[in-house]
Amino acid sequence: NISFKDDIIFLKLKNVLRAFSNYDNSIKYFQGMNFIVGFFLYHCDEYIAFWLFVALLEEYDLRPIFMTNFPGLKLHVKRIEIILQKEYENIWKTFTKFGVKVEIFMVEWVFSLFSSLIPLELQMEFYKGFFSQGWIFFYKMCISSILNLDDRYFEVDEIYMALKCGKNDDKINNKKVWDKWKNIIQNAYNLKIKTDVMSINT
Repeated sequence: NISFKDDIIFLKLKNVLRAFSNYDNSIKYFQGMNFIVGFFLYHCDEYIAFWLFVALLEEYDLRPIFMTNFPGLKLHVKRIEIILQKEYENIWKTFTKFGVKVEIFMVEWVFSLFSSLIPLELQMEFYKGFFSQGWIFFYKMCISSILNLDDRYFEVDEIYMALKCGKNDDKINNKKVWDKWKNIIQNAYNLKIKTDVMSINT
């Protein structure tokens, strides 16, 4: 985003991340945090962005995704796999057929809470859902992103790239990226997850 090409804002981002790495010695800085903190800084001052990020880790259970061996990442991957197996069997079979690994495309989704992919100005719509519904809304976003795929992808790498919904694809302009993510977020709000995934802890 052009805002973060400004040296002053970029310095604020560094300040918040450096402050957090000193505040929490158990996990320190991890790639992906910069996108989340960047979203907060887009809307508020440094000290507020810092405490919002701390609250996010402590009250919304983000800490495990950054801990040693990434237990949080493994948990969220497992839950999405179970949702696909139970509620979207055809998609699961397609992924299995082409050798698509859920953990590969979910790494970026989990570590940045989609903030590395969703256009910055549109991220508020995602965070409204996440703050109100927690990880359930995150899972709805995952499923909505997967459902956004179409049948023209036949190679594993093409599927992985398509799941970025426009990021790093020079063939897709900014408006199309915006429209893709706006549609994904709207569909996530309308999705129902029938499986009791929150009871799955390992």
